[in-house]
Amino acid sequence: MGTTIPTTAGTGRTLRSLAFAIAPAVAATYCAGEALGHWVHQLNADISDAHRRIIAGPDPVRVQALAREQMRQELTGLTVARLRVITGKHSKRLRKADLVVAALAMATAAC
Repeated sequence: MGTTIPTTAGTGRTLRSLAFAIAPAVAATYCAGEALGHWVHQLNADISDAHRRIIAGPDPVRVQALAREQMRQELTGLTVARLRVITGKHSKRLRKADLVVAALAMATAAC
């Protein structure tokens, strides 16, 4: 019969050449799967965040901050005398910025 039994070294060479042949395909498949998985995860996070923003409506903290800034601009446009009347502080030492802060604090506390 002419059949030979492969030696351990021959089997090792065969397995090694097989491993070197399929290793690039395995690595490419793994990297592609990893990249696709990361993209799907990021897409899911973006969709979830958009859904949460749609359901929640406007952020109340941001709305309050915008209202406070608008009120500060309106109060800054007033005269010092008018600010003294609004705040009830008639000290001549108070600067306009101090009176604006006081009026803003009073308006915020009233809300």
